[in-house]
Amino acid sequence: MLYATTVFLANLILAIASIIPAVLRDNRGEVIPQFVVDSLAEMLLEPFAEKVKTPEGIAELTQWAERYKAGKAAEADKKRAQNEKPRK
Repeated sequence: MLYATTVFLANLILAIASIIPAVLRDNRGEVIPQFVVDSLAEMLLEPFAEKVKTPEGIAELTQWAERYKAGKAAEADKKRAQNEKPRK
């Protein structure tokens, strides 16, 4: 259970890190200050950090991660099925 939660949090952090370069500049092309980026990361990760502190929270995050994986697998199956349809 702890492994699943750790994997979930690691994937969340990687997802956030992947979008940060796209949002590091404001609409004038100037770099957003680091304290703004840090505050944003703290705001996004705080609810998850609170949940990891309790067994109920860990169970909830684990269930969410399983539902997320199942949804992604269903999406992949749907795309695969669409790609396998014979073309006229």
